[in-house]
Parts: sequence; C-alpha cells; structure tokens
Amino acid sequence: MAGNIIIIEPHNNFQKVAKDVILNKEIDVLTLGVYVRVLCLGKKWKLNVRGLASTLRISADKIRAAFAALEKTGYHKRTRTHDKNGKFCGWDYAIGYEPFTDIA
Repeated sequence: MAGNIIIIEPHNNFQKVAKDVILNKEIDVLTLGVYVRVLCLGKKWKLNVRGLASTLRISADKIRAAFAALEKTGYHKRTRTHDKNGKFCGWDYAIGYEPFTDIA
C-alpha cells in the first residue's frame, strides 16, 4: 500500500517534544520513540510504514500500533489516498508537535 508520512513542523523550526506527549500515560516508550524519531527526520522526509519499520528495526505492526496510539491521543492523523481510478490505495500520515484539533 502507498502512503507518505508528512511532518507538521512548528513555525519556529525547533525540534521540541511537549511534556504532554512525554508524560502521557497512553503513550508507551516504544510509541514515544517512534514519535520522536519521525519528528527528527524532518519535513522533507517521505517514507512508508515498512520503510520506517526497516529504519527503526522493528516490525511494521509495531509502527502501526504506535501510530494508532498517537492517533488516539491526537498527535497523529491519517487520510485515505486513492489512485487515479478512485480506488483506495493506502494512507497519508500527519504527525504533529501538538494534538490536532480537527480530530473527533
């Protein structure tokens, strides 16, 4: 499946991690590590879940579980992607330094 990971960087370009993320009891250490690594890779970096799993030397299932935990807490959102025929072909991922406010 296709899909890109897009980093939403803060305006001041600092690589900070909010204490809210670090201290959030719903985010385990593995998820926090995935989150920090993805943020550090920067805005121009594009890679799919399998590529990220390979880079971090963990399973794609663990990456997906980390993204699910981040989505639940609002630091990640995903959008369906479609091919030119309108058929679902994967997800685009957005990772934020702050929780997204447009997530129900």
